[in-house]
Amino acid sequence: MTNARSPSLPVAIVAGSTIIGVSLYLGLRAMQPAAQPTQALPSAPPAAGPPTMTGAPAPSASITGPTNAASTTPTVEQAPARPTGAALEALVQQQAQAALDALAPTLGSACWTPPGPDEPASVVLDYDVTFDPDGTLVMLGIGERRDAFRTDVASCLRGLPRPQLAIDPPGEHTRVVLALALP
Repeated sequence: MTNARSPSLPVAIVAGSTIIGVSLYLGLRAMQPAAQPTQALPSAPPAAGPPTMTGAPAPSASITGPTNAASTTPTVEQAPARPTGAALEALVQQQAQAALDALAPTLGSACWTPPGPDEPASVVLDYDVTFDPDGTLVMLGIGERRDAFRTDVASCLRGLPRPQLAIDPPGEHTRVVLALALP
């Protein structure tokens, strides 16, 4: 018995791969490209300002003419830029915390009961909130801190209707964690 390898297996692999490759090439070549929507290009840019990406707010700018006869160059006045990133989060945090602090007496009167002998005299709860770009509260989670907690107070607060925390529209989804101290 000889130990000669038969060349039929490698030849079969190469032939099969070639047939598959040619089939894919011809099949993809025969496909029609998707119809692209035709759109007439505007002959001049719109008078309202430069084009912006869809969904992005357009920067508000006003062009004013010369203030005296000597100056002939118009000036562009830009609206103040919106804060982004950490500055936006800090602004939303400040506004939402102020709104939650204003609701603290109402929430405390609804859910605070005198503590028992083994319960803490005060608690701090974490409100994990998310606002949509319009400033509407879309998500709320209430967490207890381990150092001082009362599950009856937290359960009561979770059972109340979602508080209305009024903030200025942030322009993007923003998540912050707020602290509510009771009583």
